[in-house]
Amino acid sequence: MAEQLVTVATYDLPAQAAMARNALESAGVRSVVTDAEVVAMDWLLAPAVGGIKVQVGAADADQAVAVIREFEAGGGKSGVDEAELTRQALAEPPEGV
Repeated sequence: MAEQLVTVATYDLPAQAAMARNALESAGVRSVVTDAEVVAMDWLLAPAVGGIKVQVGAADADQAVAVIREFEAGGGKSGVDEAELTRQALAEPPEGV
């Protein structure tokens, strides 16, 4: 019998849910995103279906909530240094390129 899934987070945008799922997967927590396609087709349906849900197995729910909280506390960022990215983008290209 399949493990029961529980919702650990809901989002309005498919990209937000995908980023949360990536954070869970990188922490070793298997997860799924549901209703992203419904909301992507017509965002007015989001309240009707309860938003885009990130779900995990019931046994992993506590760990998943902790990972999601940490992810959201970081602003959903991947730890990339924005100042370094800007510096690289504005740097002179190497000779011969």
